[in-house]
Amino acid sequence: MQEKINACMRKKIAIYHNLPPGGGLETIEEFSKRLASKYVLDLYTPHAVPVENTYFRKKYVYDVNTVSVIKGGPLLRLQEDYTLFKIIFSLHKKIP
Repeated sequence: MQEKINACMRKKIAIYHNLPPGGGLETIEEFSKRLASKYVLDLYTPHAVPVENTYFRKKYVYDVNTVSVIKGGPLLRLQEDYTLFKIIFSLHKKIP
C-alpha cells in the first residue's frame, strides 16, 4: 500500500526529443534509466524512434509531415527552422 502512495506522489517529467538513432538517443536512454527510479517519465516524439519503453509510463508519438518549398540556398535553413517552430508549437497544444 505504501508503495502505491509513493508512486502516486512522485514528480512527473516529460521528455521530448527529435533525435536520430545514435549517441544522443543513447544518452536520453541512460538519463531516463537513472531518472525512472525517482520520477514518473513520459516520452514525446514527433516520429517513431526505437527507444526502450521500460523507463517510460507513456510514449506519445505525433506524426509530423514537413514540405519544403525552397529547394536550396540560404533561405532553406530559415524555412526549415520556421517550419520546425510551427510544428513544435502545434505539438505543445496537443500534449495533455
